[in-house]
Amino acid sequence: MAADTEVSLTKSKIFFFNTDISIQRNLSRIFGFQRESLPANYLGVPLTDKPLHKEIWEPVLNKLKDKIRKWTNRALNLVGRLILTKAILQSIPIYMLLAILAPTGVITNIRNIQRDFLWGKGEEKKKWP
Repeated sequence: MAADTEVSLTKSKIFFFNTDISIQRNLSRIFGFQRESLPANYLGVPLTDKPLHKEIWEPVLNKLKDKIRKWTNRALNLVGRLILTKAILQSIPIYMLLAILAPTGVITNIRNIQRDFLWGKGEEKKKWP
């Protein structure tokens, strides 16, 4: 037995591109959706009609750095840092990566943050990766 599904008009928005304003109004009225313009966020992912730049990835990079900042005061061995890197640091950017492509510089930055945490960069003792 299939369940009836209804669109939530309060949660739904309609976006138009290169469309006459009278057509926008008519379609919005017919469908019952509120008109929205870009830039906007959808489920935490930025939507824009312009090319995506590194600035869009700043919240993800800051989240990675904040997690690491909370963990650095703990005495973690290599295995502990590896588990945190695989379980948490690698999962943080996945949602955004599924929705939009990241510039090469952002991917490199994410990898460097994870690598530096794993190998203990910034700690008092010198370590060999």
